[in-house]
Amino acid sequence: PAYSFQGANNRVRLAVIGCGNRSARVFDAFARQSNVQWVAGCEVNPAKLNSFMTPARQTFKLAMVEDYRRILDRNDVDAVLIGGPDFSHARMTIDAIAAGKDVYVEKPAANNIQRVNAMLDAYRKGNRVVQVGTQQRSWDYFAEAKKILDAGTIGTVRHVVIMQPGSY
Repeated sequence: PAYSFQGANNRVRLAVIGCGNRSARVFDAFARQSNVQWVAGCEVNPAKLNSFMTPARQTFKLAMVEDYRRILDRNDVDAVLIGGPDFSHARMTIDAIAAGKDVYVEKPAANNIQRVNAMLDAYRKGNRVVQVGTQQRSWDYFAEAKKILDAGTIGTVRHVVIMQPGSY
């Protein structure tokens, strides 16, 4: 699990802020964890909210709001998944830390150096868990590939070609 603490009921109570495609995927991944309980969400765009609210996600009966600050006011939210527009990540992360919430924020953490530095300042002062989502870097087979490379199993790597869908 992304968070190392446990709530009073041994579950991390999460809220999602921004209900776009990326948040939907992370939401579903966290929902598969037995110690996660989704309690609330925030989205200002009705079309995104409608797309997000699949029948499976409707079963969580999220308390939905349009102002993310109402999520941060809640005592039943331990942590937030921030997946709003890139320009909002820094402000929402800083506000969440100030509200005593742990944070999983999607990449990019922020869209300029000053905002990243402000996030770091908030993190250092706030004593909260903060993770910037980089999806694949945490997957098991990436860790296994690193072990193979570090062990020299395939020799010295001199050239790497990276292909992404649609880039060929």
